[in-house]
Amino acid sequence: MTTPTSTEPQAAIEPPPPPTEAPPANPLPEGVTYGTLFPRMEFPELTPPGCDMVWVEIRNPGMMPPVALEEARAGMKDIETNEDGSPVDEQAAAPAVYMMLSKMIRKWHVYDVMADDDPLPLLASPPRTAEVIKQAPSAILNRIMEVVQALQVPR
Repeated sequence: MTTPTSTEPQAAIEPPPPPTEAPPANPLPEGVTYGTLFPRMEFPELTPPGCDMVWVEIRNPGMMPPVALEEARAGMKDIETNEDGSPVDEQAAAPAVYMMLSKMIRKWHVYDVMADDDPLPLLASPPRTAEVIKQAPSAILNRIMEVVQALQVPR
């Protein structure tokens, strides 16, 4: 048996393999932290040409008092969810989700794209009913839910 000496070549150390998965993307809007009282999301891709920016400002669920959060979630108590917190039956959960969103959205600047008026009118702000929430583009509602969920589970 021989022991390596300084004249014998040593085995090269292999670098670790690159990660197979990219780290999860941060779902929070730029500049928003878990301590942001009123996170604001902008939607340039949903802003009609020649109109002011579409944006939504929500209440941070992590900063809300428990009673207000319980009130916002009250309609969700009977909704069955899967492990990631999304409803199993989205259609059955929709009314409760709209009511919860009406409590979470502080104010917004969202156009009624179904109107025939020129220029487009804005939806009521703040949106306090499920009927107003249902008029918003689904891309906005999905993004709000994503941010609300992320703010509830700090990373």
